[in-house]
Amino acid sequence: MLLVPDEGKIYLLDLLNGGGGLGAVTLSLYKNSVALSSSTVFSDFDEADFSGYSSVTPAFGSASLSGGKAVITDAAARDFTHDSGGTDNDVYGYVVHEAGVCLWAEALASPFTLENDGDQISVTAKLTLNTE
Repeated sequence: MLLVPDEGKIYLLDLLNGGGGLGAVTLSLYKNSVALSSSTVFSDFDEADFSGYSSVTPAFGSASLSGGKAVITDAAARDFTHDSGGTDNDVYGYVVHEAGVCLWAEALASPFTLENDGDQISVTAKLTLNTE
């Protein structure tokens, strides 16, 4: 389930209105179970810290229309790989954020465990906007 919480909606609208775009956002994996809702805030997420992990800066292209919906997608899948260190995590999803604000988050269908050298998860951040 993908959700843009209220704080993300406001922030995105401010960005779009000011023409700032999505250039300085960060994509992070989170390691706790979060019940995504419109009241979700960035501090609800515990960022992953498995061995070899670091958050990434996605490279969003221009928005496009698909089936009458506006879509913006990261230019490439982002791979997160466990190295041989001793810290493991169950990953529950990803969060796209900027300046301590959750822009959007997506939960995985089930937690993904990264515990062994070479365990890897790939994420492509995508946001689709539709009219109500």
